[in-house]
Amino acid sequence: MSEIAPQFLAGLLPDLPRWVEVRSMLLAGRATTLGVSTTGSPSFVALEPDGSLAVVVGQPPDDAILAAASRSRELLVTPEGAEWIADALPGWRREAATLHLLGSDARLTPEIPETVRELDPEELVAVPEPALREELLAASEEGTRITGAFHGAAPVAFCYAGSVTERWWDISIDTLETHRRQGYAARCVALCIRRMARLGKQPVWAAVESNVASSGLAAKLDFRPADTLFLFSR
Repeated sequence: MSEIAPQFLAGLLPDLPRWVEVRSMLLAGRATTLGVSTTGSPSFVALEPDGSLAVVVGQPPDDAILAAASRSRELLVTPEGAEWIADALPGWRREAATLHLLGSDARLTPEIPETVRELDPEELVAVPEPALREELLAASEEGTRITGAFHGAAPVAFCYAGSVTERWWDISIDTLETHRRQGYAARCVALCIRRMARLGKQPVWAAVESNVASSGLAAKLDFRPADTLFLFSR
């Protein structure tokens, strides 16, 4: 059963915001799956190949959860499965992550300035923060388009579609520490939202409870809470 095609598993889950990460990795065929059961409601764990994230669907067996925990830094789960994971991983920290959907685009930057544009891969090499640089380069190597907002000659805010399904895309956004709370991220995400809307895809803004700045920016741009997941981390 564990050899079922990832794309088949994606088809068992409705295209809802709560499933954007797991359906994206399944549709792309890059997920490793553990503990798969399709009897009744689907149940399995899907892992990103780089070990960054595992998504738990339903209530897979403990051995699948423990195997995923040994290979992933974070596990994402719906509220219905949170206690199941908490029992299996008593030493892991649990934090709520709110999923926001866009109420309207009225608060987005009405005209995108010339200082916001898609970045060439070679421009990402100069990003000064190592962890962010590696993240952006990895996304770019997979063919993901990265948008940047510039201060002078250098980009200081970055946005891209971290996960994509038929209808939804998950916003990945970050700003260099020295340029936060100056409007760069808002202008950057506005361009991404408009570009993805032309492809018929709507944004999902996920923010963990401790990231007050992210939730605040989401609210400022008229993103409204729509669902909750739980993120488990070591």
